[in-house]
Amino acid sequence: AAGFAVCLFLPLVALSLAVRAAAGESWTHALAAPLRVALRGLACAAVCAATMASLDVASFGEALVGLRLPRVVAAVLVQVVHQTGLLAEETRRMLTALRLRGLAGAALRFRLRVLCALPVVWLLRLAGKAERVGAAMEVRGLDGTLEGVVPDPAAQGGGGTALEFRGVTVRYREGGPEALSGVTLRVSAGERVALLGLNGSGKTTLLLAAVGLVPHEGTVTVCGVPLTEATARAARDRVGFLFGTPDDQLLFPHVQQDVAFSLERRGIGRDEAWRRSQETLDRLGVGGCASCAPHTLSQGQRQRVALAGALVSGPELLLLDEPSSALDAVGREELVRLLDAQGAAVVLATHDLAFARRVCRRFVVLEAGRVVEDTAEADVARKRETSWAEAARRRFEGLS
Repeated sequence: AAGFAVCLFLPLVALSLAVRAAAGESWTHALAAPLRVALRGLACAAVCAATMASLDVASFGEALVGLRLPRVVAAVLVQVVHQTGLLAEETRRMLTALRLRGLAGAALRFRLRVLCALPVVWLLRLAGKAERVGAAMEVRGLDGTLEGVVPDPAAQGGGGTALEFRGVTVRYREGGPEALSGVTLRVSAGERVALLGLNGSGKTTLLLAAVGLVPHEGTVTVCGVPLTEATARAARDRVGFLFGTPDDQLLFPHVQQDVAFSLERRGIGRDEAWRRSQETLDRLGVGGCASCAPHTLSQGQRQRVALAGALVSGPELLLLDEPSSALDAVGREELVRLLDAQGAAVVLATHDLAFARRVCRRFVVLEAGRVVEDTAEADVARKRETSWAEAARRRFEGLS
């Protein structure tokens, strides 16, 4: 395991350190993310070295419970093994893609060049996945506070405000460009808001800032809880979050385990948690997948399972990143009906304006990290997007 870490993960530390240092970040800040990835990799290697390649993850988790390990430790070890299996699947997909793109028939020199570059590509993918999965673990509560975490009823409601941004600016690195720039936004309890805009306009960044996953200036308040490092857990417990890539937030080897997790960590008994998780899966049309491993499901099914995990605890605020992107027409219709039945406030980022019009009554348009339109008229938002498309068409015609 140690050799594996040295050969595979320490080069990632050096690579990330060089890139971050070149960007002008402090050495301490530059070391934090790559070292976190390397330590996760070392734990991953240690567990895999001690188990069979064909290990059943659920059985492994039960064995850890039988050893009476602390629940936090057992959960983390199960997560390490689970993510290792997903990384192995991703490696197989990369190799399949290379074969389909004709690598086998290419000249020897070209094949060697591609094969030499493959470890770097894999490491970069690993780094990105580690950061995304880490973010999902923080939001969902797999951070050492595994049970008995219940929002304080006296602090709920936020005076009728579900989410408030005041002068929020986000930079992903110190001195870098602003991903959000001075955003001020208030979402009332029960309100449905669609975030619209082109790729890179700041929609996803706004959702991440709302749960403290990106550094920000200004103030963010979630359901009456001012968001700080000390209050992040309390704020996140009031939120149901759907990431843009469902694989990143499906953290357990079986679907029902994954959906029931947010209930069990709040101290709800296993039987009741599983009953409620099954009901939520049924409402989303994936009740038959409860005993399946998430990686065996289609993309649309994974999207529904991830959404079930966000909905099952009855949060006060739903933050949804492209919730309809992997769904077919039937799935979108079911999702519209499900969201209509929710009493929670909803903020969703989407490119699907037809879907947004059916769910939301307010439309916030972002451009270059700024709010450029905030309206109850979907047609106003459509005209804004149409003007962007027309400008892009003219630029393309000018280049050609």
